Amino acid sequence: MSGANEKTDFVTPWMVQQEIVNLLNRGDLVEFHRTATFAGRKRRIYTHWGLFYGFVDDVPLIVHMSNEDGDFEGSVLDSSNFASVADSMTSVRKIAQGSRAEVRFDPLSRVAGGDLLRVNNSLDSDHRPFPTIIILDRATQKLGEKGYNVMSNNCEHFVKWARYGIKYSEQAVLAKSFLLSSVLAIGLNPLVAAGAGIAYAVTSDPISRTINRVCGTNFALF
Repeated sequence: MSGANEKTDFVTPWMVQQEIVNLLNRGDLVEFHRTATFAGRKRRIYTHWGLFYGFVDDVPLIVHMSNEDGDFEGSVLDSSNFASVADSMTSVRKIAQGSRAEVRFDPLSRVAGGDLLRVNNSLDSDHRPFPTIIILDRATQKLGEKGYNVMSNNCEHFVKWARYGIKYSEQAVLAKSFLLSSVLAIGLNPLVAAGAGIAYAVTSDPISRTINRVCGTNFALF
């Protein structure tokens, strides 16, 4: 591969689905750039993750944790759902719980919608991925499985478990660092609590990477 869309450090630039489809290899992790409209402007609020299974009847398929209506029940990210504080809290709870999310197959076009996406195998630099056939087998053996949890079993956890054998999510690390800061702030100086949360978010990934380089393992501190 070469040119503007070449994979660099195991990650492609953000693209529309028509541009990325020819760059996909079976077992690749695909990250979807989810946005919501606030005050007339689109803003990124999280990323959804899936695993590229391959082409079936010329249709590119993604294995991911989702449900019939999207990443979460209904259109929880529609700006109309944030019209009031109560509506916002309901949407946040649905995101946290994952509603009826389960591991399923969907066409790439359906998962992407109108969002940008990219291949993101960045953990390949420090974590040894399984052979492709094993990655696909691990992913598909979970089809129909539920139990979504934003902190410990979200869509990113699932695909990284399938590819590397670890359940790691950068988004969960950031959420946990925020919670750590909030809990510590109850009994500590707020600056100390904030520092602890930042330290956790900043050091958990480098520590994991160092251990993997030295020991040749697939370890994640999270």
